Amino acid sequence: MNEITGPKGRFISGNFRDIHKDMFAFFDKCIAEHGDIFKFRAFHVKCYVVNRPEYIEELLVKNHTRVRKPWDLRQLRILLGKGLLTNEGQPWLKQRRASQPSFQKKRIAEYAKIMAKHIEKHVDTWEDGEELDIHQKMMDVALYIAGETLFGTIVDDIENIERLLDLAMNQFGKMISGGVPLPLWFPTPLNLRMIWMTYKFDFAIMDMIRERKKNPQQANDLLSDLINIKYEDGSPISDKQVRDEIITLIAAGHETTAISLSWTLYLLAQHPEVKEKLFAEVDEVLAGRLPRASDMQNLTYTVKVMKESMRFYPPAWGLGREVTEDIEIAGQKIAKNSQVFVLMYFLHRDPRFYENPHEFYPERWTPEFEKQLHRYAYLPFGGGPRLCIGNHFAMMETTLLLAHMMQKCDFELVKDHAVVMHPSVTLRPKNGIRMIVHKRK
Repeated sequence: MNEITGPKGRFISGNFRDIHKDMFAFFDKCIAEHGDIFKFRAFHVKCYVVNRPEYIEELLVKNHTRVRKPWDLRQLRILLGKGLLTNEGQPWLKQRRASQPSFQKKRIAEYAKIMAKHIEKHVDTWEDGEELDIHQKMMDVALYIAGETLFGTIVDDIENIERLLDLAMNQFGKMISGGVPLPLWFPTPLNLRMIWMTYKFDFAIMDMIRERKKNPQQANDLLSDLINIKYEDGSPISDKQVRDEIITLIAAGHETTAISLSWTLYLLAQHPEVKEKLFAEVDEVLAGRLPRASDMQNLTYTVKVMKESMRFYPPAWGLGREVTEDIEIAGQKIAKNSQVFVLMYFLHRDPRFYENPHEFYPERWTPEFEKQLHRYAYLPFGGGPRLCIGNHFAMMETTLLLAHMMQKCDFELVKDHAVVMHPSVTLRPKNGIRMIVHKRK
């Protein structure tokens, strides 16, 4: 293979300015001009992008012990601690194996009633003809579901938790979009505010952990699952580790669910033919009742809609790894300390893998299509050993919530409201998605 090429950059800042100006335009041009693997530079940091499934598999599977999460994500340990998202190496593997039983399909099916209860409660508050920010509504319902599945009850302080997570996401967004803020430990007003809110959150969570251990109960929630974890060597999980896993699950779980549903409703509003098929399925399968876990096998078109939406607008639009020792990808050496990125937003729109990739077409997701699709050509939940542990939970949640909303409502985009993608750690809509809700008769 020829030497890895990339765009020319400035002497000191490299390609930093171009990325900061328009990240998507920069990467789109690089892929068109340099192909499946290219390099660029942000100041002194050497970076690479791999955009071919075989190369992605080399990064995430073959070399997974020689890479770690990138610097910017590791900074969030001040908030997230050493949970499954931020931890590395053997400690991470130990946690992953111990946590896996809580996320098996049979176990997560028990949470369907909680999901149905909260989406029904929220939908019932919407007035016919009301204009609302559907993204904020999805954030709210997803956070309440995360709170109750974790703690077995509705958390009183849920709004403060949401503000804390929003601060963290904004800070992370600055890191990866070129703002280059000072590290989280540096006492800026924003950092101090976030650290103070983290302490408040810690106090509440640790109090709940101590109370649950003092008064054990047969609670059907993830907090009890986490507290009762025993590692392979027989040692119990620490209260601090339980705290880290809880905030990681809240942060990672509710954000991606809300974004997936927001973009799905946005796409459906622009594709009435897809929406009509969805109406027909949910009306037949649900017949006016709340969705159940067992409905997943019959909501086949709803599942296709969610898969296509996450192809079109992957909630986690890219992932990164920092190389901890020299590795080889595509027969080329990638040096230690380099950053390597996979950009799912572009991968999912590659015409080599998806016919008419810029068309929203749920019907493409046939068993035959999925069988021939390279497993690393579709990565809504990441891939390799660090595949999202909650992928089955997320798929069930988004499908059941979408089914109930479409059974009860139709959604229309507000005219003259510009919907703009904001590529942070997740693919948020920059100014929300304003829609008019119409109650179905």
